[in-house]
Amino acid sequence: MIREQLQNLKNTKLLGAICGSLLLGLPFVPKVASAQPATGLEYCFDDFYQEPLNSMVRVPPGCPDNDYTREVGADEELETEASSRQMDMEMNSNTQPYNRSNRVGVIQPPMPTRQMRTMGSVDVDGRTVDVSLNNDTNAGVTYQVIGHTDDRLLYEGNETELLNLPLPVTITVLREDAGLIDIQDMMAENGEVQFRLQEEGDLTGSEKTIRIQEDGTVFVY
Repeated sequence: MIREQLQNLKNTKLLGAICGSLLLGLPFVPKVASAQPATGLEYCFDDFYQEPLNSMVRVPPGCPDNDYTREVGADEELETEASSRQMDMEMNSNTQPYNRSNRVGVIQPPMPTRQMRTMGSVDVDGRTVDVSLNNDTNAGVTYQVIGHTDDRLLYEGNETELLNLPLPVTITVLREDAGLIDIQDMMAENGEVQFRLQEEGDLTGSEKTIRIQEDGTVFVY
């Protein structure tokens, strides 16, 4: 009898914890798979093939190449060939004739770039979203809402609000000093989402674009 009462008490506490977590849920829902790159034809947005993204952003794996992807791919092939030739020259100059044929150079692959990642989702009530950008870098940031605004300058330490942006929407951000940017979410509620633009020291982690889908899914790349 006592054992049954203890089991019932445990079940009650577990149910209360589950209900409590549901009640405390926030509108911005980070996805567990956000660390994984987004791939597949459903992510081949039209913006990738229009300026300025056509000349500045690499498309996700599986999408047709745009101009930037083709250019980067050609550069990587040239870098790989140059690395291979340099390795062969070093081997030939440092290896004795009798064992040259047994030495194989190791070709270093080109430095990878961060693919599109899913940041989370924002609760959108209608067909528009309000976006706030906070520039926490030490340089001015040029931003543009593709198809809706020209390039605008956001000074370091400042914030800007972009209201009633129709979904889906794509926003590009570039530092004036050609430095790297890490896009971080701050908060999202009632059709409004805020992003913090921070310093990024790793070339493979630099991000230039925010994409918000009709259902509120947020991508950065």
